[in-house]
Amino acid sequence: MASVGPVDRLVLKKKPIETSEGNTTNTKTTILPFFEVKVGSFQGISRHAQHRDPVMTEHISDTPGFRRQIAWTIILSGAYFNLSNCTVWPTIVPKIRESDPGMGITKEDTYWIVTSTGVTAIFVPILTGALMEIVGSVRLMRWCIVPTIALWLIMALVPSKMALYVGRLGQGLTLGMIATITSPLVTEIVTPQIRGIASSILKIQQSFGMLFMYVVAAFLHWQLATFLCVIPLVPVFILLFVLPESPLWLVKHGRDDDAMKALVFVRGPDSNASIELEKMKNVIKKRPSTSIKEQWHLMKQANNYLPMLLVLSILLMCIFGGQAALIQYTLLIFEKAAADVDPHMCTILVGTVRLVASILALFIVDRVDRRPLLMRSCLACSACLIFSAISMTLPGVPGWVTVFFILANVFSLGMGVGPVASLAMSEIIPAPIRSIGISICINILTIIYLFSSVMFPLMLEGIGLAYSFVFFAAVNLFLGFTYLKFVPETRGRSLLDMHNAFASSEEKKQTKIE
Repeated sequence: MASVGPVDRLVLKKKPIETSEGNTTNTKTTILPFFEVKVGSFQGISRHAQHRDPVMTEHISDTPGFRRQIAWTIILSGAYFNLSNCTVWPTIVPKIRESDPGMGITKEDTYWIVTSTGVTAIFVPILTGALMEIVGSVRLMRWCIVPTIALWLIMALVPSKMALYVGRLGQGLTLGMIATITSPLVTEIVTPQIRGIASSILKIQQSFGMLFMYVVAAFLHWQLATFLCVIPLVPVFILLFVLPESPLWLVKHGRDDDAMKALVFVRGPDSNASIELEKMKNVIKKRPSTSIKEQWHLMKQANNYLPMLLVLSILLMCIFGGQAALIQYTLLIFEKAAADVDPHMCTILVGTVRLVASILALFIVDRVDRRPLLMRSCLACSACLIFSAISMTLPGVPGWVTVFFILANVFSLGMGVGPVASLAMSEIIPAPIRSIGISICINILTIIYLFSSVMFPLMLEGIGLAYSFVFFAAVNLFLGFTYLKFVPETRGRSLLDMHNAFASSEEKKQTKIE
């Protein structure tokens, strides 16, 4: 008999389950009354209550078109590589201050250079969502890459403080758009059973991009290190002319034949493209919405805004759980945590550990359920952060002990919280409000990310690094329990299944009639 999970213990009554194919299974678990009224079948979505996608294969590598989908994921993830270059590029600023004092970069400039991308990125996501609906994800991504390359060249070839500010502010716009586009696009072109692997590949590229930046910042002149950031974008830009537009976008715009061709192209001729196309058409048929105005109207419905609020809560807790601080202020953290250890070597170790964790997650995330994986990862992160804080406060503890626990925290993040939280936005936000919903989430996250960038130095001055780590540990614990209690299991489920998971009772009755 299957074990009973935390969600299933909150049983009030049982009802028949209706699957996306119209079949009925024996029972479904109903949880808190609030969710019974507001989100319909949300309560029956845990892994104990519903079946997996019927097209799931025993071995993930046996999935039709597996290699082709992985290849396109790797190509698109090159944009994430460059995004991480931009994120950790400020670690190079201390070297600029040393090697080119004539540029006049002060300590205050360092903080502003860190946060400048967030200032302009605030205005990007809503605009990106509207443009994605009008021109499509692939075409918009091509448009963003060209100015991004130009901005990197300005920063590398014009050695002035003004050029650095122009480059960073501009990258907040262009790379903000790319960040909004990439993950949802990958989710739409791959099959549900390898969605976790695809997300892990994005994380691997992101981790590799950070490690690359840490290494070149430590050993190369800052202008050469900045120039090298252009290279990953060139093949991505060229190959985007080969990749067809998002199948979901094509279906929304009534181009079913083109959507079928796109699915066959990215998944191979042996894939179940016709089945997936019908699922997409069913989602759009239930809630046809191709305009931003209509999506704003649908945002008022509980089965649309509640999933978005869940996703937003998860990602906000990831930021306040220390992920943003560990990325943006890596060098500063190690300077304060372990004075007897070379901070530049520590940043390289962070990049290496993050990359190793992302690679290992590639083999785990689609073989175990998301909810327990994230919970265990949060527990491990909290423990590592607490031990880091203790080692910093106890006298006589060598710096390498603190470094070890910080690296263990980075590893735990990469194995669970990172890939699972990244998938939440692409998997859970309903298709009828997908563009505007993702845009709103990213817009709010950008503001909070900027806020955390400004607040972390103030936290260091106010309560110190050790107590800051204790705060991060508490947030990680809360994140784990929140995800386990309220978020449905998504592994192996199609976008239609997730749409039905949050459907209202009336919508479920309508589906049964049809």
